[in-house]
Amino acid sequence: MRNNIVIGGFGGQGIMIAGGILCQAAAIEGKFSTFFPSYGAEVRGGAAKCQVIISDEYIGSPIIKEIDIFLCFTKAAFNKYYLQLKERGIIIMNSDLVADDENKLDKNIKKIGIEANQIAYKVGNKLFANMVMLGAFIKSTKIFKKENVINAIKEAFSQKKNVLDLNIEAFNIGCER
Repeated sequence: MRNNIVIGGFGGQGIMIAGGILCQAAAIEGKFSTFFPSYGAEVRGGAAKCQVIISDEYIGSPIIKEIDIFLCFTKAAFNKYYLQLKERGIIIMNSDLVADDENKLDKNIKKIGIEANQIAYKVGNKLFANMVMLGAFIKSTKIFKKENVINAIKEAFSQKKNVLDLNIEAFNIGCER
């Protein structure tokens, strides 16, 4: 099994953190992974994308040409990457910022929308939207066991204990939607 995952949005949305957590969850489960970040010169607000490959076998290259699963945080990311989705691929959209209102997606693409920003605000801050999206990812793909992703989140935020519980709360809400 190999999953080509792209997480796209803009700087400041936690795109790279989300990708790193997926790679850590892969390590916990004994799978192989690659992480290939790409972002603009701006610290916040510029384009941000990471490519993550999760596989049961060695991975020869971190480059993704066709996307199996796309975590889409912004309309700009949608417009830039939706054509790379494989037939029968999955797109998980932050529906607060993204909609396929022009019906650009092929009918064979599985569309999942989640109000990641609204949920994150209820948890305490819009910065938790990435954890909401990860929760929706785990619910819809079942690539990892939920508890292994929580352990990866704990590792990612081991130096920021003040936000650890809120990140896990946001992740759990995303898993329930």
